[in-house]
Amino acid sequence: MKCTLFIYPVNNRFVMEDTMHLDKSSSMDTKFSSAMLKKANQLFGSKGDDIDHLETIRGQLLARKDELERDLAISNKSSDSALSQLLTRAQSATAQIDSLQKTVEPLRAQCDTFVSANSELCAALAPPLAAEELRLKERSYRALLRRLTQLSDAVRERVSAGHLDEALARLRELHEATSGVVGESRCHALAEYCRGLVSAWRGLLLRRLTGQLDAALAELRYPFISTNMAVHAAPPGPEAQLHLETALARLAALAGCGEEPAPSRPSVLAAFPPASLPVRLLLRPLVRRFVYHFQGQKRTNDLARPEWYMGQVLQWITDHEQFLETSVEPTLAKTLPDCRPRLEFCRGLVELTVDKLLRDLPELQFDDASFSHTVDETLQLQRGLAQLGYGGGGGEQPGPLLAVCQPGYLLRWVTIERKYALERVDQMMASETAWAVQGEADGGVTELADGVLNMLQAMTERYLLLPEPGQRLQFLELQLELLDDLRVRLLQLLGNEKQEPLGERCCALLNTAHHLRRALTEWGEQPVFLHLQFFRRRLTAAEASGRRAERQESEGEEEEEPTLSLDQLLLEPEPTQGPAGDGGPPDDADDGLNVTAFDEIVQRLGRIEDDIIEAIVNQILLEVKARSRPYRKDKWFAMPSPAEFVSPSLTPTACPILQVLTQCLQQLRGLLAASVFDSVWHALASQLCEYLYDELIMANSFNEGGAAQLRFDIERNLLAVFSDLGDDPEGARRPTVAFRPLLAATVLLTLPTGSALLLLDTIKHSPETADTALAEAGADGLTPEEAREVLLRRTALSVS
Repeated sequence: MKCTLFIYPVNNRFVMEDTMHLDKSSSMDTKFSSAMLKKANQLFGSKGDDIDHLETIRGQLLARKDELERDLAISNKSSDSALSQLLTRAQSATAQIDSLQKTVEPLRAQCDTFVSANSELCAALAPPLAAEELRLKERSYRALLRRLTQLSDAVRERVSAGHLDEALARLRELHEATSGVVGESRCHALAEYCRGLVSAWRGLLLRRLTGQLDAALAELRYPFISTNMAVHAAPPGPEAQLHLETALARLAALAGCGEEPAPSRPSVLAAFPPASLPVRLLLRPLVRRFVYHFQGQKRTNDLARPEWYMGQVLQWITDHEQFLETSVEPTLAKTLPDCRPRLEFCRGLVELTVDKLLRDLPELQFDDASFSHTVDETLQLQRGLAQLGYGGGGGEQPGPLLAVCQPGYLLRWVTIERKYALERVDQMMASETAWAVQGEADGGVTELADGVLNMLQAMTERYLLLPEPGQRLQFLELQLELLDDLRVRLLQLLGNEKQEPLGERCCALLNTAHHLRRALTEWGEQPVFLHLQFFRRRLTAAEASGRRAERQESEGEEEEEPTLSLDQLLLEPEPTQGPAGDGGPPDDADDGLNVTAFDEIVQRLGRIEDDIIEAIVNQILLEVKARSRPYRKDKWFAMPSPAEFVSPSLTPTACPILQVLTQCLQQLRGLLAASVFDSVWHALASQLCEYLYDELIMANSFNEGGAAQLRFDIERNLLAVFSDLGDDPEGARRPTVAFRPLLAATVLLTLPTGSALLLLDTIKHSPETADTALAEAGADGLTPEEAREVLLRRTALSVS
């Protein structure tokens, strides 16, 4: 069967047609053809009609073809191609297999002969051997029972005599003797007997030792729940301390003799590892009190008062911390080195709190006030535990937030946060003092901006205690949503206030947007938000990958078979290896750390800020232009010489311009933050300079008197309006910098005639030295061509 394949570009994309010469019912493999088209479009892109590019691709493919032919060359015996080496190794392996088969066949025949000769003997010996094996198992069974009986009797004798330490030693031997049977034996009745025997003696000893521990704790007046802590201030006597140490040591020894099966618990509580036996007994009186007061019919079991039981738990931990450190830890460290009594004690009480929350939250979630109050108290408990050194929340240990972090309750928490935040923003914006400046007037921090940031900061402090980054990310998304909602509100207000850009409300909007933008820029660089942004980018990439995989699956795209892979047949770059060089995923140079979580909202607030500044500057320029016509149309070409005046004075027609500039700038200075006002006056100065340059200098001709008067008006009067505004120590934003082109033009207009002619000649005939000449003349703010146009504005140089 022959196939002719046509590939040609159409609208910068390649299409394919094929014809079958022999069998019309046959068709080319659609998978191969689609892969061929995809690869062709990747290689050629939009350059299908570019002959040079096609020749480059053809050369690359021919080089790849020659490389494959060299690898597949097997006709030349001296060839060292990869295929020749592979064939040589395969032939060597085949020869070894043939040699081994020749060795195995005689051995197999000998084995078959031996089995045939001794089959009758094996059949005759099988019954007596099976009977003997059964007798050996029975003997072992009886020996184990005698051993268990002896150990059980030994435990009984020691317990009856009151020798509990020896009884614990025998119980340990009994536990060790039965551990293999319980775990591995198929004798289920024997395993159950062993389990019951150890459990019975363990329960008996546990009751005895619990009584001893209760007596020792009673001497110490444990638990420490009295409000008069002076009762427990005195250290325990040596005898009471000895009794406690003895009871704890024996309980620790009993803990090594196996544990009773733990009762079933909710899956959430499975995050709490069980405490050791001594710590569980120390927690028992506190657990009874907790259940009595906070899970029964007492008035203290109030859903609206979660702070009662949370505060009590925190108080118990604080009251017993010193006792655990000085009286319990040293004793248990000798017998249970892996036990951490203080941590297990805290964890046991926190587990009580989580269990209580799991009981209450199903009812609390329908009351916003009660639910939010419970969440706040849980957060407060988490902070208190962190101060005591318990690593809950984002640490290694499970914390009380485990309950409220369940998906349903966490979603409810986020919903309530959104509701209260929007209500709070509504209240702040409706307040009469929403746009009043807080703190220093130069700061320009409005009450609205300060309140919103404080609200977001408080939200951040709350959700940073959550253990998982995915949970914290939900609140970050909520913060971004709230900020965008505030941005929309500011835009709506701005639409109403743009008619008066110099008014107090519009300036307050500018201050608010500026302060929010600057604060969010600083927040975005904090490690907390950088970590969340990193996780956010990774999550977004994973979701996009999942959607892409689903789309490919829905379109029926499957992985290409190795024989049809065009990436192996056509020119393809080597895949980038991971850091270990093992062909893993390539390094991700963009892990989300080059952008921050607030970049998008910062850019949008920046656009609002730029729009308001532009509106303010345009309004001032409009006032200036309306008053500048007489000044611009003055007779600059016929003004008297400066020698005729005793002292120069301001041109009368310039007074309205300077008056409106002074009034507007002073008004804005009292309404805007210092940094915002700096941006406003600098933008105004730049546009005013451009306007005066185009509409005044380039639209008039100047004699000597007109040029001198213009320079006096600008240097001594216009710059004076801006002189006390630019206090930049580096000089980058001084008024002289903003008016640099205008000042350079006045310098050129007032140059002596000879110097002006020489400079004009230099610009015309020696352009390579024109910049240096302008700099020496003090007019480096203009290009040579601009300087030439300004010089031609002089009436004395009107003929170039």
